[in-house]
Amino acid sequence: MSDNSLSGPIPPELGSLEQLRYLWLSKNSLSGSIPPEFGSLEQLQALLLHSNSLSGPIPPELGNLKRLQILYLDRNSLTGPIPPELGNLEQLQELDLYGNFLTGSIPSELGNLEQLRVLNLPKNSLTGAIPPEISDLKQLYWLSLRGNSLAGAIPPELGKLSRLKRLALDRNALTGRLPRSLMRLDSLEVFTFGDQSVCAPADDEFQMWLNRIPDHSGSTCTALHFSGSVSDQSFPRMQPITPLILPEAQGGISPVTYALTPTLPDGLAYNSSTRTISGTPTTVTSSPIPYTFKATDSTGETDSLVFSIEVFSPVASEQEELPESFMVHGNYPNPFRESTHLLVDLPWSATLNVEVFDLVGRRVLSPPPVDLTAGWARSIRLEGEALPSGLYLYRIRANSPVGIHRQAGHFLRVR
Repeated sequence: MSDNSLSGPIPPELGSLEQLRYLWLSKNSLSGSIPPEFGSLEQLQALLLHSNSLSGPIPPELGNLKRLQILYLDRNSLTGPIPPELGNLEQLQELDLYGNFLTGSIPSELGNLEQLRVLNLPKNSLTGAIPPEISDLKQLYWLSLRGNSLAGAIPPELGKLSRLKRLALDRNALTGRLPRSLMRLDSLEVFTFGDQSVCAPADDEFQMWLNRIPDHSGSTCTALHFSGSVSDQSFPRMQPITPLILPEAQGGISPVTYALTPTLPDGLAYNSSTRTISGTPTTVTSSPIPYTFKATDSTGETDSLVFSIEVFSPVASEQEELPESFMVHGNYPNPFRESTHLLVDLPWSATLNVEVFDLVGRRVLSPPPVDLTAGWARSIRLEGEALPSGLYLYRIRANSPVGIHRQAGHFLRVR
């Protein structure tokens, strides 16, 4: 009854035809679900329901059809997982589930189908890894998994499928290099692996094998490398640095991760997700410190850059020149949790009084006065652990030999 204009659901009563060997209902307009009663058709050898509008899950009862050789359910709107019970179809030679909305992983039980020649699962929403058990299908000559959401590496066990003529793995979320075991597939006529983070090894031996396949597509691996360098860095102590974004590596197989070693000077931090160094250095280094910035791709290939970081005292760099005026440079860190440091330039020695106010003008903190000598970026430690979270104003009064000077600012306290 294929290729007609039949519509409506498939009658479950067809499951009572105990001697039925062939049931062809493809290329109609049938809707509804596949009757689980079909699992009683013990003599059935071919079930063709493709190119309809069938929906719902594939009945696991179909796994009872021990004599079934052909199962075509493609080009419908079937949902849910592929039943692992299909791995019981020991006589099955062709399984076509193309173009549905199937989800979940490919059951490893399909590796039990020793007679299977065609496994066609493209254009679904299958996830997870390609099960290495597929390599047990020694009769397989057609394997298409393209257009799903399969992830992970291509299992090297696929190189055991010596009869394979078509291998379509493209348009998934697979990663890594093609396994060299695929070079044992001497009968391949079609091989597609593009539109994802998979590439072919670039060496001559692998490329010669790949180019012998009449129809193949996919990218060739390029080595992971940095195209530039990082200049040596010199930062003044107690002054916020301009965030330094380290370069991105080229080539390789994504995802690429980045690491910076050894530990940065106090006050500086490295964000691996943005490859950025930021912060305010608080400790002068005795000499430049060498750092290694390393990129690693998903296959373990690496490349690295080396540069140095030093933190110097602004006072030393000015050869002990003193600031011309009293200046407040804000505080670090800001926002802060427990304590913060107020930074001031002093052209003379002075006694500093700090007062902290909330937004309605109430004084909430007044630490004891601090005596500081003249110099650049002098630091006043402020303990704010007792303050509730919020925005605060502060005022600094400097009592100096030349008079009283005031500066104000604000900071944010968080818990």
